[in-house]
Amino acid sequence: MKELRKKSVDSGVNQMIVNAYREKTDLVWDRAEAMQPQCGFGRMAICCTECMEGPCRVNPFAEDGAKSICGRDQQTLVTNYFLKKTADGAIALAELAEQFGCDLNPSTWRSISTTADNMIPCGKRLDEIGNAVAATLTSIAAAQGSKRQALAAGMGVLEGGKPNIVCHGHVPPSTVKALVKAAGSGAHVVSICGNEKKLPVVTNYDSQETALLTGLVDLLVVGSQCVTPAMIALAKRLSIPVIAAASLGDEAGFGQAIVTAQNCFQRRAGKASSFAADKKDSVVGHDAVAVSKGMVYLGGCGNVANTQDASFLKTASFLIENGFTVVTAGCAGTALAKAGMCNATSVINLGSCHDAGEFLELANRAKAINLPVFAILPELTHNKTLATAVAYASQGIPTWANLGEMSLPGDLLGGNIHAFAGVAQLSQVLAEVVGK
Repeated sequence: MKELRKKSVDSGVNQMIVNAYREKTDLVWDRAEAMQPQCGFGRMAICCTECMEGPCRVNPFAEDGAKSICGRDQQTLVTNYFLKKTADGAIALAELAEQFGCDLNPSTWRSISTTADNMIPCGKRLDEIGNAVAATLTSIAAAQGSKRQALAAGMGVLEGGKPNIVCHGHVPPSTVKALVKAAGSGAHVVSICGNEKKLPVVTNYDSQETALLTGLVDLLVVGSQCVTPAMIALAKRLSIPVIAAASLGDEAGFGQAIVTAQNCFQRRAGKASSFAADKKDSVVGHDAVAVSKGMVYLGGCGNVANTQDASFLKTASFLIENGFTVVTAGCAGTALAKAGMCNATSVINLGSCHDAGEFLELANRAKAINLPVFAILPELTHNKTLATAVAYASQGIPTWANLGEMSLPGDLLGGNIHAFAGVAQLSQVLAEVVGK
């Protein structure tokens, strides 16, 4: 692995990366480096595997406008790719909403799940999906609530003197509540990616494996999304029990989970651990929102091609310095929480990325008093986060998202979706938003 100590802003994550390197344990950064160079056609979204006559790819530099076998040009390929990723993310969010006990309108499900062998992508379809995602996120927000509470963030939330149970992968709130109740004072329940608003958070998506390397995780309870195969494989290698949240159906099941964690703890008790003790005080949720110059949603997952958390911290600092209230969630929110930025009125952490619907209500309040509102997603990984960006754009919120090397038509979603090229673009973004 190259430049070991530049992989993350989080010192605890970096410590675990160094330990992994010494122990010859591959992490996500090793696998990303081994994958280079990545396919340029794929990065530009100008290849296609949809039918059995493919795969196809088009030359972006062809003077005669190269086309696929069926006749798709570069722009059509990109738009189709973007549409399908958004639809996939919409379904992922709808599935979470159902797991969380939300009653989605049947029309919402039809909007996101209806598909056809349509070879010509339609902008109206993207609008339809965006509206459905907005409705889904709003349903989740209504069910979750937004009560302000203090929670710590960072590797240091793992406790050395008792069993640690880590919830990861959008574990349903009802499951988390029952697990915490069953644990009582006999075990400590925490989360990855800000999985649930009531749990301290260890780290975010890209660095999920490093939590296991602390030697302090005694049980991993996993939901249906965001848990990597590498995470499960590493847990198995380290003899850390893994339980699917869906299998914890009754009081006996939760009780057995606690016993499993306690047994694992007994096996490691007294042994030295690679423990990174740093943690920061943080606040999740809000009681009242004081908006000054405007409001911006800062979201995204991270990307291993960049220094973890750096773009989120730089973007948030720039926006705060310019008088904007930052609303965040998911891995971006975890990045800010680990850096100690989520304990001030200028930053509102909503929780997990599935809690992002609350921003729609906050945005409407800000718009009502004629304050500028927009969204920035500097780094994307998962389709549900992309779908969230599309949902915001569909509701008339100017949204900048890092789309990599994709080049979208400018008229999609009413012209409200824009490519974000990095922190250097922030001054231009503010000029466009404030100038409207």
